[in-house]
Amino acid sequence: MDTRTYTRHDGEILGSGIVGRMGGKKLLKKKIVERFPKGYEDMTYIEPFVGGGNILLEKNKSKHEIVNDLDTSLISIYKGFKENPIEKIKKDINKVWTKEEFKQIKDSNPTSEYGKFVKNFLLTRLSFFALGKSWGGRGNINLKQDYGERLKDTNIKNEDYKKLIKTYNGKDSFFYFDPPYEGSTDKHYKVIEKGTSFDYDEFKKEIDSINKKGGKFMISINDSPFLRELFKNYNIETVKTKYTDALKGGQTKEKNELIITNYDTGKDYDTKHIIPEKQEQEDKIKKLIDEQFTYKPKQKQEELNFDLLEDSDMKPAPPKTDMQKFLDYHNINIIEDDEPIGRVAKVKGKKRITNNEI
Repeated sequence: MDTRTYTRHDGEILGSGIVGRMGGKKLLKKKIVERFPKGYEDMTYIEPFVGGGNILLEKNKSKHEIVNDLDTSLISIYKGFKENPIEKIKKDINKVWTKEEFKQIKDSNPTSEYGKFVKNFLLTRLSFFALGKSWGGRGNINLKQDYGERLKDTNIKNEDYKKLIKTYNGKDSFFYFDPPYEGSTDKHYKVIEKGTSFDYDEFKKEIDSINKKGGKFMISINDSPFLRELFKNYNIETVKTKYTDALKGGQTKEKNELIITNYDTGKDYDTKHIIPEKQEQEDKIKKLIDEQFTYKPKQKQEELNFDLLEDSDMKPAPPKTDMQKFLDYHNINIIEDDEPIGRVAKVKGKKRITNNEI
């Protein structure tokens, strides 16, 4: 059932975002939502990086909805629409604003929550590329959308995304992530190395925790070799989109975007998701290898907990360890040669990989 009943004055379904944001998903929103898991309306929907709200307004309503952002100014806009009558909001903001009034708004220091909401909303609507810094040249505001109606049952939060995951992680949860892109120096994230302000390795650990608990997730993010490698065990699909570069005079660029999921979207993938059980098994064997295959030229075979094969036709002697079962499952034999113990060699067409590749 389509619950997107909130329309603009021209009849188009809402979905252009509550606030204009750099890197918004206006042009990708339909592709993203059509790849949401079946039945997401009956799940708990969590959007830890809500930004301008393009995806929230495009999707059908879910049973429970939680949106979040670390930007307090942005969250004040969401709460302002949710908590105040639309007629009052229209009365206070619908007019033709001047450049001088924009400067006055920017320099103002309202103390009430409603006053902060109005200031933050006007700054985004009247400024260049919604950055809230300089006059954008267009002063006419004629708001007709009742965003408050769409947000009335939505839980709005202003906290770290990891806390959100910890609170709502479960098999009935669906997380949609639109995290900062590589190279972003978003003021809300600590700069961890030159040129970036978001810890993707830490983010990957949080994503894995969702997967292990049986929840579903989607990530939309920029394309790069690093991110492809980081999320290689999940479904990765490449889609094309366009972005306007405010730093280069509004030039439009075509770019690749990665859509990463742990469920089947029905699309063609660049890489496919490894099921949790197999992932746990591979994690376990990797740990065993790390512990037991440290180079020790004369290490006794009983210390390795398996029989070394001196002939390609020999098979491991029972009882088999978890490691042996894993290697048999993957059609791999281990032999001893001049290389460090634990080197895996090709035997009768079987795989040949090294410890570092496992």
